[in-house]
Amino acid sequence: MANMLLIIGWRTPNATPSTALMNEVAKKVQPNERFFMRRCHTPSALPGIIDDVVARYGPIDVLDLYDHGGDGHQRMGDRQLFASDGTQTGPLIGEDIALAIAPRLTETAHVRLLGCDTSSAVLPAPGRFLLIKLARALGGRRTVFGTMNVTDPDDFDQRGLKPGREPSLLFSSSAALDMEAPTPEERTAHIVATRKPPA
Repeated sequence: MANMLLIIGWRTPNATPSTALMNEVAKKVQPNERFFMRRCHTPSALPGIIDDVVARYGPIDVLDLYDHGGDGHQRMGDRQLFASDGTQTGPLIGEDIALAIAPRLTETAHVRLLGCDTSSAVLPAPGRFLLIKLARALGGRRTVFGTMNVTDPDDFDQRGLKPGREPSLLFSSSAALDMEAPTPEERTAHIVATRKPPA
């Protein structure tokens, strides 16, 4: 069975930006023997948090990271966790963290950046390059997913991100090799088209 780890950002109550939305999700989540939830206050703590889970339960198949995000960046606690500009050659902010956590993931793990609009199609598309660079840093056959829209507590239930939200919300590093993320409206149109019966 797959091990799934949801890590949710945390900051002191009066910090900016607020973690009120993150706190709502943390209250919803109900961990079990294969689904784990932890809070994280700063990116440098992330590898140790993952190490603790892996030491007890084994490598992670799905790593979800939830905090504030935007086009081409994902926060964790008190600062940016991962970020990219809109070029192929620019640096990946947080590459050191990616290299540190890679050995704790299964060879085909999914890493999902669940802040708002992390793979947004706003040109010059730093979200697209964030996914590509992070997948490259993680190595193996691992896939990175970013969001194409705003995420909020309604997208989560007791098992984390609702499976029904994945098709309309997530864009993968594999798809990002070929194109920018579609807009939410374009993705919805694609989904509707695939559900139509053949003529």
